[in-house]
Amino acid sequence: MVKHANLHNGSLNTRFTRLDPGAQAACKLETYSDSGQINLSYPCVCFVKQDAHKENYKKEQFSLSHSGGFALGTRPQNKPVEPHTILDPVSLERYGEAVYDKGAALDNCMGFIGGTVRPICRPVEFLRVVYNGHKRVHAPKFQSFTLPNGMIANMYGPLEGRKHDVGMLADSGLLNDLQRFAFSSTGQPMCPYGDPAYLLRVHLQTPFRNAVLTPDMQAFNSSMSAVRESLEWLFGDIVNYFKFMDFHKSLKIGLSSVEKMYIVSALLRNAHTCFNGNQTSEHFNLEPPTLEECFV
Repeated sequence: MVKHANLHNGSLNTRFTRLDPGAQAACKLETYSDSGQINLSYPCVCFVKQDAHKENYKKEQFSLSHSGGFALGTRPQNKPVEPHTILDPVSLERYGEAVYDKGAALDNCMGFIGGTVRPICRPVEFLRVVYNGHKRVHAPKFQSFTLPNGMIANMYGPLEGRKHDVGMLADSGLLNDLQRFAFSSTGQPMCPYGDPAYLLRVHLQTPFRNAVLTPDMQAFNSSMSAVRESLEWLFGDIVNYFKFMDFHKSLKIGLSSVEKMYIVSALLRNAHTCFNGNQTSEHFNLEPPTLEECFV
């Protein structure tokens, strides 16, 4: 026999449906709100109805807040943020020195930026939105700004799989924050280093892309590529510690909140780094912040 209980809280109406043990597989949790509808039923069917023509994700971002703690939530496009503690001149100079000591050609590189695609199962809808032609997989994209102390300072996403890295950077508003706050104590611009997909800026350095590279250009590219490898280490850490994020056949839009799962996994990986460090912090010989500095 089915039993129903209706709970009313403002505009939210939640209906729990409990079945007899023989029919437990059909258990449902249905939630209705004014903004949309979410249905959770066996096997955890979850889909948020939205206009297919908008082709947009609800983008989430976490970053070090002005108080030093991590903030996770939706950020409007190009909305500026308060000064971050990671962008104070003393910290930036320390990061730049650590990267330079490892053989980097730049003495003002204080971190690394890049995008990653997280393959998912072929969705029923929004095929073109999530398809990444470069990797030839269906995958949302995320942008990460990492520091040599082993922390992911800013992660933005998910974005459409077809989105270019330059477009992700513009949407995130990160470059605007760097242009406002990323300076050393002497006024020197401090910058992250990105791959050739990005455009060269004062606060964003990229490799030389000339048709013919001089020996000095080649040496510059090689030295910066070697230190930027730490960005890939952090991407690998997330899927190594949260293995379920690497099983794309189980990551299905409509069955689970794939995008939030990856962001929360990255956030928890940061917390783990606060306690134990990681390969990146050891490589650059920098201590990660304490858990209290990040989350309080």
